[in-house]
Amino acid sequence: FAEENSALSKEVNRFSQAKDELKDTSSRIKEAIKRQEISLAKFRQLNINLEATGKKNLEILGDLNKMADKMEDKWKEELIKKERKILHVCFDRFEWEDGADGISREQFTEFKLTLPMEYQLRLTRTGDWKTIAGDDGILQLEEFIELLDTFADEVATQKHEKRVSTAIDINQDELRDITKGTNGNGEYQ
Repeated sequence: FAEENSALSKEVNRFSQAKDELKDTSSRIKEAIKRQEISLAKFRQLNINLEATGKKNLEILGDLNKMADKMEDKWKEELIKKERKILHVCFDRFEWEDGADGISREQFTEFKLTLPMEYQLRLTRTGDWKTIAGDDGILQLEEFIELLDTFADEVATQKHEKRVSTAIDINQDELRDITKGTNGNGEYQ
């Protein structure tokens, strides 16, 4: 009986130790779960904040893009006005023959020489006299004004495209710097 009692006592002690270890393990697991729940809640909140911030940033960027597009369009309009004004000032300074049906090749060449060199080169690239004046060899006043307006539009468009492509090249580097650490959609990884 004493032997059996001793064996049972050892068994009870062993179970008691196991029970204490299980309680300790259980409380550590419960604490770990609470920490994970807190961390998960913080992560969810962070994710919600990042999504909201990302959406706000995208909305802000969209508004900024619209504003930049409007500014760009306005800049191009002003550039066209400036180009037209330069051409029309030269046009108004030039002495045209009264009562003539249009402008002869010689008059056009003289007019061209009143323009800045850049404009002379560009007008030369528009084509030969027959292309510009047509088969009759006379450039009608309306055709001439249309030619100047088209020319001003082309000059402004080329300057505008050059300006935009330069801005895009600069902004590509800035964009790479800004998007480092994101997944490409503005969301942080």
